[in-house]
Amino acid sequence: SNIYGCLKSQEIWGDPEVFRPERFLGPDGKSVVRHKAMLPFSTGRRSCIGKSLAQDEIFLMLANLIQQFCVTLPEDMTANDRVKGKSIQQLQRVIVNLR
Repeated sequence: SNIYGCLKSQEIWGDPEVFRPERFLGPDGKSVVRHKAMLPFSTGRRSCIGKSLAQDEIFLMLANLIQQFCVTLPEDMTANDRVKGKSIQQLQRVIVNLR
């Protein structure tokens, strides 16, 4: 089977086009659960050779952003407000301040 099919399967994910990071959390809402269909770097002999580098780089970049910036919603928005786009849902407006 192809990786795109696994990552976009409605049978596995229910709503694969919707950004719901909580789908990867355990019942306690804190632990991360790895799903067998989540293979963004493929698997086996043809897996991405840069997987470890990419994951380390993402971790360091996010840790740096969290340390350097404070991200908040504007006063007129709540966490449930959405900004609609033409074809896909856009990100929410946020305020980013240097710590």
